[in-house]
Amino acid sequence: MKSEQKNWRPKQNASMQCYKKILFFGFLWFFLCSFERQSIQRILYYSHSPFFIGHVTQCIAVAERNNYLSFLKKTFYYSGLPVELAFLPVIESCYDVNAVSSKGAVGMWQINGITARHLDLGMQDRYDWKKSTNAIVEYFHFLRIRFPSWPLILAAYNIGPTYIRSEMDYHSTEAFDQIRLPRETRVYVYQYYAMLKIINRKRISVF
Repeated sequence: MKSEQKNWRPKQNASMQCYKKILFFGFLWFFLCSFERQSIQRILYYSHSPFFIGHVTQCIAVAERNNYLSFLKKTFYYSGLPVELAFLPVIESCYDVNAVSSKGAVGMWQINGITARHLDLGMQDRYDWKKSTNAIVEYFHFLRIRFPSWPLILAAYNIGPTYIRSEMDYHSTEAFDQIRLPRETRVYVYQYYAMLKIINRKRISVF
């Protein structure tokens, strides 16, 4: 696995390390600018929550122990999507490939039946973390075309693109904070950005 990591990662010289830090801070700052003050306060709340910090740390340890992160980062990197999406299963399933939600979403990425059919992914393939990761890359490209910001894309991933589009049309806005969302979806998005802050604070490598 170490050799696999060396094959895809950019050269780890001082210039590249500096570039990656700038890229990560730019990524985080850009998305925080997509939120209004109240949302930023909630993100900061979760980023300093001992319980949530413990959850993030535990889940990343699971991913590293099972050698998931190298494949996930490489897949997102080469697909042209943010590498940071490799950490989304922290929120979804804590990298549990056998996870099943109360609503029937399955696997590391918590893919429901509707999304699996949309992606031509077999129902049992949702448990296959490599096949489901490749399918999720396709799904994020689908969402990226339809929504103008990553907070909206993440919200659509959580609750469904039809719901988000109908709310955007109803409120005549593209602003995440100005559409009506279930509390679960709003917290989902807040926790994703809080997780990125925790990862940065703990100096966990994004690449």
